[in-house]
Amino acid sequence: MPLLKAGRFVADPWHRLADDAALPAGGKLLLPLGRLLGEAAGFDGELGVHLEPGERVEQVEPWLPRLGLVALNFPSFADGRAYSTARILRTRYRFAGEVRAIGDVQIDRYQFMRQCGFDAFEIPPERANQPWGRAEIEMTLTYQPDYAEPRGAEAVWRARRVQQAIAAE
Repeated sequence: MPLLKAGRFVADPWHRLADDAALPAGGKLLLPLGRLLGEAAGFDGELGVHLEPGERVEQVEPWLPRLGLVALNFPSFADGRAYSTARILRTRYRFAGEVRAIGDVQIDRYQFMRQCGFDAFEIPPERANQPWGRAEIEMTLTYQPDYAEPRGAEAVWRARRVQQAIAAE
């Protein structure tokens, strides 16, 4: 699937392992939670975990220093539990690795996902032709603080004052 990071599509360096496949010797490996907890202790490469809604982020807390990626699934438009999980990863656990949205990733939720801490997005192929770059700039300021811009409304008011000053000239 196309992977959007920093406003552009990039190649995905992470390998997803099928449930019945053996662990390779190394590389960047994205595992489901059960396989991470049960089999990954001796793995020498980089690890990532794929969490489904309902799987508790607290279960991966001991693994967080070792994880480079946490992929959170949005199985449908109506299921927003991954927003909370991303926010918990960024604020409570100070997770600095990649937080990736997978599943039903839609352009109209892109900015809200970014505000919660997502920094990578697996875009379904049928949606990859949408103007994702435009979504990046359409809502650059919000009243709510987020993990990237903790000032929230202060930044909005500052931008308004700048625009008013320019208009008054």
